This record gives sequence, C-alpha cells and structure tokens, in this order.
Amino acid sequence: MTSLSRLYLLVFLLAFSTSLFASPLHLGADIAYTYYEDKNGALSFEEFLDIPEEKLTESHRILSKGYTNSVFWVKAEINGEGFKDKDYWLEILPTYLDDVEIYYKSIDYSGNWEKRVAGDFNKDSAWDFDYRSPVYILPPSSKGYSFIFRIKTSSSMIFNVKIWGERDFSENELKRNMFWFFIFGVFSFAAIAFLLLAIISRKRDVLVCFLSATIYLNVFFVQGYFGWVFGSSYFYLQNYFVSFFSISAYGIVLLMCATLLGRPPENKKINIFIDFVFFAIFFQNIFLFFDMYLFAMKNVCFLFAIGSATVLYLCFFDSRKRTKNMKDIFIFFGVVSLISIVLFRMLTLNGFIYYPEGEGYFWQIVVAMITFFMMGVTISNLYKENIRDIERRNLIRELNIEREARFHQKQFVSMVSHEFRTSLAIISGAITNILNFYDYDESLEKRYKRIERANKRLVQLTDNCLADDRLSSDVQTFQLKKQNLTKIILDACEVIYMSDHHSIQFSLNHEPIECLQFFELPINADSAMLQIAFSNIFDNALKYMEEGVLEVDIYNEKGFYFVDVLDHGIGIDKEKESEIFDRYKKLTQVSAGEKSGVGLGLYICKTILLGHGGDVYLLKNSECGCCFQFKIPKISID
Repeated sequence: MTSLSRLYLLVFLLAFSTSLFASPLHLGADIAYTYYEDKNGALSFEEFLDIPEEKLTESHRILSKGYTNSVFWVKAEINGEGFKDKDYWLEILPTYLDDVEIYYKSIDYSGNWEKRVAGDFNKDSAWDFDYRSPVYILPPSSKGYSFIFRIKTSSSMIFNVKIWGERDFSENELKRNMFWFFIFGVFSFAAIAFLLLAIISRKRDVLVCFLSATIYLNVFFVQGYFGWVFGSSYFYLQNYFVSFFSISAYGIVLLMCATLLGRPPENKKINIFIDFVFFAIFFQNIFLFFDMYLFAMKNVCFLFAIGSATVLYLCFFDSRKRTKNMKDIFIFFGVVSLISIVLFRMLTLNGFIYYPEGEGYFWQIVVAMITFFMMGVTISNLYKENIRDIERRNLIRELNIEREARFHQKQFVSMVSHEFRTSLAIISGAITNILNFYDYDESLEKRYKRIERANKRLVQLTDNCLADDRLSSDVQTFQLKKQNLTKIILDACEVIYMSDHHSIQFSLNHEPIECLQFFELPINADSAMLQIAFSNIFDNALKYMEEGVLEVDIYNEKGFYFVDVLDHGIGIDKEKESEIFDRYKKLTQVSAGEKSGVGLGLYICKTILLGHGGDVYLLKNSECGCCFQFKIPKISID
C-alpha cells in the first residue's frame, strides 16, 4: 500500500470514528432548556422558582458562556417516552465544574424537589455510580422529569448534560475508556522515553517532544481520570492540575510548531520571541496560587494570539523556501492544523463559538497524529545529527593523524635537509678548491663544473625543503635588513642550473644592460629567503625552456620594485592557472613530460614575497612562455 493510500484510509477512519460510540440525549441539542444568568451569585433556589418564564432565555445548544464569574441557572424537562420502564442515567460534564446543584422531580409529582450535588469543590458531592464524571441514576417515570441546575465554575462556563439508558452508557463508556487508556498509555510511554532521551542527549527538540506528550496529562485530568483513579479526596488537586496543564498546553503548542518548522539561523530572532511567549504563558501559572485563574487565562489567550500569529507568519514565510516535498507539506498543514484547532478551542472556551456537539475524538486524533509526526521528525533529525557527529569526530581523528604524520614528516625532512646541507657544503668547498688551486685540462674543468652545478642544484632543493619547513611553522620570522636587490638576484642566478644553450638578459627600467652588479636597489629583505624565491622562478623558467634567453626586467613604480621574469618555454595549462601557487602542484603542460621537482617552488615563492609585504603574479601565460612579476617594497638610499 502506498503512502497516499494509507493517508486516504486514515482520513476515512477518522471521519467515521464517532460512529463507534453511542449517542445519548443532550441537553440543548435534543432537549430545549431555559437559563438565567445570576451575575452576583446571590440567587437562592426558591428565588429562581419565582422568576417569570419571560425573563428566562431559551436555548437549543450546549450552554457555553466562556470565562465568567456568574452563576447560571438551567431549567429543563425530559419526557419519559424513551425511558419507559428504564432508569435515567444522568451524566454531568465537564468534570472540572466547581459546584453543581441538581434539583429534580417527576413531572406528575407535585411534592418537593430532590437535591443532588456535584463539583470539584463541593464536599457533599455523592454520585450514584463510581465513575470519572458525576453520574446519577433516576428511577423510571412515565411522564419524565423536571430539572433545575445551578452551575458555578472558576473556569470556562460549559455545561453539558447527557441522558443515557443503562446499556448504552455501559457500552459507550467502555469504548471511550478503551480509547483514552490507549492514548494515555502510548503518550505516557512516549513521555518517559523522550524524557530519558532529553536527559541523555540534552537536545532542545527532544525536550519539546517530551512536553508535547504531557499535553495528554491535561486530557487525563479534564476527563476526570485522576479523581476516578485516586479517589474523591483528590478533587481539589485535580482541579488545580486541570488549570495548570490547560495554561501550559498553549505554550507547548507554540513550541511544537516552532520545532516542526525547524530553527534555522535566519529565523533566530523569531524563535527567541516564540520562546519568550512560551515562558510568559507558563509564568501565568503563578496566578493559580492567588485564585486568579480567569485573569491568567485572559493573559494566556492574548499571548497565544500573538504567538500563533508569529508561528503562522513563520510558517507561510518559510514554506516559500522549502522544497515542497511530502515532508514539507505535512509540516505546513500540521502547523496550520494545530494552530487552527487550538484557536478554535480557545474561542469556544471563551464563549465566542458555541461548544460543538460530540466528544471531540476527531481533533484529538489529529493532534495525536501531528504530535507523533513531530516526534518522528525529531528522531530523524537526531539520528542524522548523530551521524554527522560521528563523521565529524572521524574527520577530526583523521586530521589529527594527518597533522601528527605531517609533523613527523617535517621533522624528518628538516633533519635530512640539514644533514644534506652539511654534506653539500663540504662537496662545494672541495670543488671550489679544485677549480681554484689545481691545474687540469679542459675536459676535467667541464666535469668539475658539472659537479659544481649539480651540487648547487641539490643545495637549492635542500634550501626549498628548509624554507617550506620554516614557512609552515606557526610563527613565520623574516630577518629583514637593508639589502641590495641586484645582489640578491645575481646570487640567485649563481645557484640555478643553466646549460650552454641558455642565457639571461637583464634590463633596468625596460632598457637592456650588460652588468647588473653596478646598480644599487635598496630594499628591506631577508636575503636568504628572497634569494630562494628568485632562484625558484629562474629555475622553473630554465627547466621548461630547452634553449633561449631568460629576460629579467627590473623597474620601480609607486614605491615598489617590479621584477618581470619572461621565459620562452611551453607555458602552463590554462585550466590550472589558479592553482600554480598551491603547495605540491606541478602544473606545466602535459607535453612537458616528467621534470624533477616536488611542486614547492612557486608556493614558497608566493609565501616569501607576501612575508616581505610584496607579491608575485602570473602576468602572461601562453604556449610561447610565461611572465612572472615580483612586487617588492623599496626604501630610499641613505
């Protein structure tokens, strides 16, 4: 069965769920009555009997007058046509009424009225049937009964009287209790599970799921199960619990809606406001200790109206950014349905809308569905978040391993490089002595010079490794002193390998010159590091240029020396130009084949120039060669 088919089936079952329960006679819908509002509550039973009929108001609906301090008197007659030879089972609802006085007598009886009492605050309350709501069993009467009810409550003035036959009452209440016990059992289990999960995970949304499950504690108390289970001595406690959970439920519904919509960073201020409204509503429970329930409920209704408007704005605004998948559709209609149901109940309890007929099972099931959907979404999000946490921890662990390996690698490279540098210095000194102090033929001189160039190449590679180790440290230190830029460039040319087919042409201010060492170009620099930067560029240029002239043009503009290095090699792949200064990137043309190097040269060059307050750029790139430009701050000559 598809998800859509299951949804249709569920809607069908919800629509016809009320047919599972028997229908009694209702005061108002089935039996017309008249009522009188006693605003100061001082009217006695005898005084009510003396009130003319024309001053009484007739009604065919369940009495629903909202939150009021008035006392209401209700007068009705029930004929005996449907109850011949049957007892009358009279059920008084809702269970949270403070004080109810019931006067009745047979229509054909001219004697005194019988009196029974009910209500949470009525100590003389005694019922004919031990049940969660007041039930009175009246003997059969061929003519029926006349009733007068006096109702007083500190909560919403709703008075719903049902007249049953014994069998109908028993069958209906058995089904109704089975329904509620199932709901209470499921949500009790959910509340305990989410409470434990909230303690363990310390997640806000999980705590909201726990609070949403406690909404059905309100139903538990409103339906009178607490007093039925624990006895009539707890009626006062039941009344206070009804008030407490009735107030809190409004705030919990706002949190449920906010949780369903999620809490993205862009809605942070709105969600903070919804949290504020929740705490403001919850704070109204303090007034219960001062018997100010009506005042508290007026504040709650005002706060919930503001909070629900905020939630609906967030819902409609957020829905435009969602992907419109099935989950988002459920979230949208879930939030709108939940707010609509609670607003409808609020308007009913305030007397703006007549109290509906029936038991309200449909909206109870809808709320239960939305609550379970929210719990499912929360569990799903929690699972995904845990997966992300596991992946994040694994990534951190792998990064730590990589960092440790990198550290040991740097230690090893540094150690080996230092050892190489020492050995290479010895070889370099020996070659220099041989070339300067011994006589040899021309063939030996070429071999010695090849050894010298190879040694200088190894020195350069070793210096690159040492420079990378130094530049990669947490604190980069450059020993900046006044230096001559021309000397640094010439020293860099000494350490690069240049064949007989290569040459370097220097230019100053775009004019070719024969000898560079006669010019003074002062800069603040770490000469060793800057020499490495230039030698890397020169070496790369000559490496990928089979033959030809390397052009080096030096000029100054706007307080900087610029050194343009133009080669006539094979160029760099166009697609990889943005990566040329990354570490370990060898980005020459594929046609160049494999050349020696590890891809550190340009990265080290860039880092050194930035450390000097300058930079290096790729000015030109083509198949005919590249042009790199150095930018170095200059200083004035003393």
